[in-house]
Amino acid sequence: MIKSYFVNEDRSCAKGWRRGIDSLKMAVVGAAYILAGLFTATIFAQPTPATKPSTSVARRWELLAHGSGERLWLAVTTPANWAESQRTFVRERAMQGDWHDVNNFPSRLISLADFHGQLVVSLDNGEWKRISGDQFASGSPLPGHGEILALAGQDAGLWAVGFAEGARPETVSSTTTRATGLQSATAKPALPTTRPEQLQLYQLAADHWTHVAELPPEVRTAQGVEISLISSKGSPILAYKESANCIAMLRFNPENKSWLAAGKIEASFSVRKLKLMSARDKVMAWAVGENGVGAFYFPQENQPAIDMAWREQLLSVPASVSVMDSAATAAGDELHLFIIRPDEEFVEQKYSLGGKEQLHSLTKLPPPTNPEETTLKELINWGLLGLLMVITLVTANKGGYAEVVTVEKVELPVATFGLRLAAGLIDLWPAYIYEILVVHHFQNGVKLSQLYTDHFLVQAGWILSAVYLLHMVAGEIFQGRTIGKFCVGLRVVAMNGQPAPIGSIVLRNLLKVIEVLVLVGFPLIVIFFNPLRQRVGDFAAGTVVIAKNPPVKEKGVKGEDPS
Repeated sequence: MIKSYFVNEDRSCAKGWRRGIDSLKMAVVGAAYILAGLFTATIFAQPTPATKPSTSVARRWELLAHGSGERLWLAVTTPANWAESQRTFVRERAMQGDWHDVNNFPSRLISLADFHGQLVVSLDNGEWKRISGDQFASGSPLPGHGEILALAGQDAGLWAVGFAEGARPETVSSTTTRATGLQSATAKPALPTTRPEQLQLYQLAADHWTHVAELPPEVRTAQGVEISLISSKGSPILAYKESANCIAMLRFNPENKSWLAAGKIEASFSVRKLKLMSARDKVMAWAVGENGVGAFYFPQENQPAIDMAWREQLLSVPASVSVMDSAATAAGDELHLFIIRPDEEFVEQKYSLGGKEQLHSLTKLPPPTNPEETTLKELINWGLLGLLMVITLVTANKGGYAEVVTVEKVELPVATFGLRLAAGLIDLWPAYIYEILVVHHFQNGVKLSQLYTDHFLVQAGWILSAVYLLHMVAGEIFQGRTIGKFCVGLRVVAMNGQPAPIGSIVLRNLLKVIEVLVLVGFPLIVIFFNPLRQRVGDFAAGTVVIAKNPPVKEKGVKGEDPS
């Protein structure tokens, strides 16, 4: 025999309705304040967008490009002397496809390569990462966590040139700070005198770097743009800036672990950055000075390696195409020249492997997405989250009506749905921590599609899920209530009003996981259709959620509903 009646703690039903309306008003007003605060913070507190720095700066972005087989990658990164926050955008394209954004992250990128068809990059903080549409993962660092200046990969392995034990040549810089925040620095690398400061060659083996050989002491650069590495026929080939307009070439001999001279490139301009390229078993090079788009270099045939001469082919673009920076790479049967203009538009020019310009191939590329722009969708999401928090606080009050149900002469003050919702939202605090970790990772380059593949987020998800389940079970076993139920004055008991057995507590919480994760919350609907407000887990465990302090029976009895 189950009978139910209502006990009114207020003076009238009308007053209860007024309190409900007032609570709704509070929720709406609170949400409006939150949205206004977020909008104001977005306008006044957000730093200058990364894609729109001051136009008075000569070079606000640097380009890096890489190609392999039938795939191209283009990276847009902040320069080494950029005083504001660092940022990198990475884009990808199949030879016959369209460009799409792969990732962006708040770090400066130094070099690009590919390994087993996947892009690998080195960052200025010493890290290197594997990047694809479903992965953004860090690889093991060099011994001593040294900085990687150049990468080269083939199916046979991945090579790196970097500093040992985290050391690098000392630099002497003269820095001038402009009003725009951009610093102009001229670094003069000192001649390395000790082994840790000398550049080293490493090879990746079983996901760990193995030291292979030391680079010759004359390789003195400490800048990634002044050194380039490729792997040709299983052997690394190195190019580095030897003097203002001279690029020296070295080929590594794996048999005796020695470096062999492979000729020199005499540029007709002062070289700012350079790149080695290979396609169809041909090795080519590209270099650029402070201005313009630079030149391609092709080795002359039938020349001795040590004295190999390189043919220079100067490049040009129409006078209407101004250049902030440029980059070049080889992919398939083509050479590709990429340009970023001062107005931050991107242009691509295609050439044959022999350096012949393809007609009508100067094309405009779409700009990358700016992750620092706050979109309307993000504002709406934050506003809904704020509204949910306000509703939680409003519904957590103990006033209003409390339903008392009598089961076999035991009166149970059954918790209302609003109070149970408030308690459930408070108990989701591990999920809020996970949300913070996800947002932090998104700001550092992880995409939503990588949520279930990123190693850190997967581990954090499992750990915080376990914390959620354990804190629910432990709270109800030892106190009869969780943190959320404690805040709103609820308790879990057995059908006789006594503390629920441990087995029942464990069962109701395990079934909650199935109800929410597996059955997407549909079994929770039964709460609305039974007088004890039980979900499926409560039915199976023989438990009910009641108010901590039972309401006092007064004159406010509205009637009986025997069943």
